[in-house]
Amino acid sequence: MLHCYPGTPKMALEYADMGYLISITGVVTHRTARGRGLVEVVKKMPLEKMVIETDCPHLTPEPFRNERNDSSNLKFVAEEIAKIKGIPLEEVAEVTTSNAKAFFRIK
Repeated sequence: MLHCYPGTPKMALEYADMGYLISITGVVTHRTARGRGLVEVVKKMPLEKMVIETDCPHLTPEPFRNERNDSSNLKFVAEEIAKIKGIPLEEVAEVTTSNAKAFFRIK
């Protein structure tokens, strides 16, 4: 798993082809160059290769940027991914949860 993925879509796809998961943080909601870059990653990355994370206490999504992050903010990351990909929030939650469970071997 690539924690707090900061790279390009091209590299993300290469990592995905190698079997890695790409971890998406609250940065995807930021209206910064880094946030826009992560939006491009989400657009091109298959959902089956993504997980979402808080990176507590940092990388809080909008509208709580610069506040302490916690797992209650994961919904904002999932909502942004759903918006970017044009898919239901429930699908994002289901697939990314399944990906995390498989990675951490949680039944």
